[in-house]
Amino acid sequence: MTERPAEVAPEPASALVVRPLPDEFVRWQLEARLATLDRIARGEHIPMFGAHLPVLVSHDPEGRFPAQTANKGVGFLPSDEWLAHYTNLFRDVLARSAGRPAETSRAERILAIRLLYEHPERLDLRRLGLLEIFEGATFRNLRRDARATLHYTDSGPEYRSFQLNGCVAIAGPGDARYDLIVAARHLFEVEAFHIQQPAYPWAYVFSVVEVYDKTPRHGRAGTLVPGPVATLDAPAPVTPAVADPPAGDEPARDATSLAQLPVAIRDVLVGIDNSRYSRWCRDTAIRIGAAFGPTLVGAHVYAARLHDQRFRDMEAGLPERYHKPGVLERQRDIHDSLITTGLELISDSYLATLEGPARDAGLRWRGKRMEGRHHAELLRDIAAERYDLVVLGARGLGEDPAGTVAPLGSVTERVLRGSRSDMLIVKDDRPLERRIVVAIDGSPASFGALRTAVALAARLGGRVEAVAVVDPDFHRRAFRGLAGVLSEEAGRRFRFRDQERLHEEIIDAGIARIYRDHLALARTIAARGGLEIATTLLEGKAYPAICAHLARVEATLLAVGRAGSHASSPHEIGSNAENLARLAPCHVLVSARRFDPVVGGTRAAAASSAAEPGNGHHGLRWSAEALAGLERIPSAVRSFAMSAIETLARERGMDEVTPEVMREARERSGMP
Repeated sequence: MTERPAEVAPEPASALVVRPLPDEFVRWQLEARLATLDRIARGEHIPMFGAHLPVLVSHDPEGRFPAQTANKGVGFLPSDEWLAHYTNLFRDVLARSAGRPAETSRAERILAIRLLYEHPERLDLRRLGLLEIFEGATFRNLRRDARATLHYTDSGPEYRSFQLNGCVAIAGPGDARYDLIVAARHLFEVEAFHIQQPAYPWAYVFSVVEVYDKTPRHGRAGTLVPGPVATLDAPAPVTPAVADPPAGDEPARDATSLAQLPVAIRDVLVGIDNSRYSRWCRDTAIRIGAAFGPTLVGAHVYAARLHDQRFRDMEAGLPERYHKPGVLERQRDIHDSLITTGLELISDSYLATLEGPARDAGLRWRGKRMEGRHHAELLRDIAAERYDLVVLGARGLGEDPAGTVAPLGSVTERVLRGSRSDMLIVKDDRPLERRIVVAIDGSPASFGALRTAVALAARLGGRVEAVAVVDPDFHRRAFRGLAGVLSEEAGRRFRFRDQERLHEEIIDAGIARIYRDHLALARTIAARGGLEIATTLLEGKAYPAICAHLARVEATLLAVGRAGSHASSPHEIGSNAENLARLAPCHVLVSARRFDPVVGGTRAAAASSAAEPGNGHHGLRWSAEALAGLERIPSAVRSFAMSAIETLARERGMDEVTPEVMREARERSGMP
């Protein structure tokens, strides 16, 4: 193996400062990695994984071609205080997996790496880790010049792309960062999609200096992503030439560092159709623009081809004189010209109603005139441009003057179902910020909605209240229904009485506590954003209880996550979110942002609430074997099962949850 290289400082040293990765990059990385882990868990084929395999560019100024490129697997690094914790965890899982078929150890290996990705506050968001295998041109270049670039390109349909410029330090065996990176690599080397290697002589620690968003077709391709307002804690500089920001500028780390990153609203799409809802959208977008300084993009869709088809459908009924040779063709040309030109003029006139006020407010402005089906063109544009916010009226020109209309217009409803951007549905002329209510269910989507609501309130003013809904009668209704249909034999095999007791004594009692924990976590997240909020626990079915509360407190805006805690995909829209968008008596923000926080050891996502070694839910540790067993408990009841297991462990005077206490808890409470 080559002698340990000396770390070479790049020039000029004074110009390079380590910075945190931007929120949009971190969010993309975490979502892509967790989604890939789900695919691995299902045994699916893993294609090219763009979020993990960027191109590393190094420099040889004396070479004939000065750039050297290589695909590298690049991942997050824990902060210094968590390096040993995760290295030991990964090594423990690897030791238990040794000699076993990949499918038998897959759940444990996936859970181990999830415990890193699902705790973003433990990540060193200034640095990334990767391995050197061949000690070739890239290695030789980095020994001479530590400057390097990582270029990420993801697959379609979103085609996310980022360029990270930074400096590389070379670490060898015995370095804590090297040990962590190698252990993480070994977790998945047994999988069929992975390439096994005999040895890894070196690791690279890439420190971030600049980030460029290279994503095509969103209006920002090639732009430098500005650093967040708040810097993050950082370990010692990786190379002598890379300076960290002054310590006095760093915030406390008592909450997840991602919560400190600002909520960006840079591009706002506003649907314009000259209806009263359109005018309300315009006024609302300009108010948001004054607070966040985005580019406002006005969009109007007209259907010239539809009118042309309607004219052709009517041709058979035209008077006889129009059917003479050449006359009909001339009428078609006249109609097509008038319709196309007329609709374009109308579209431009509609867009001007936003352009003037936007320019008067000093905001950047773009107009988009699109031809086609209204919802299809809007969705196509939203997917291509990836707007931070889409503002549409609840209804449009098709509103029935008599008031006998659906709660949402067809265009808005279809865009809501298909959009992957935050969407604000404007229902009247009230200002957004007077009274903002956020629906919290513990899902990353609900906490994403909370962060956006807090950002709006902080910049626009107004009060924020977080609400959660618990249905104490749900399981009782379910068991009453079961009692009438289960035969005596089926009831015995189902252990009906034990199951009923489990729900009454543990699950029903625990649901309210869990939702109170979610609300307490919401208060902490809001406080990290500089805002104190109220919290309320409601009872009943989710969307009717929230609608009643909105009317009772005269809310002006409801913020709700796009998909709740039971969603099978983060891109689908949940039934509660869809019903609230229709029925809420106020504006509705359906948030596509996701934020999975950890504050004080309590996870927001119920599926794996604080179940990790050394960081129990109420001060208890979980052994690695118990942690692996927890993965086999259905996610829908995992939090409740954890509560029962930890209660029994405390009764036994234990400070660690073991497989033995898990078995006893299952037998005692009738858990399957």
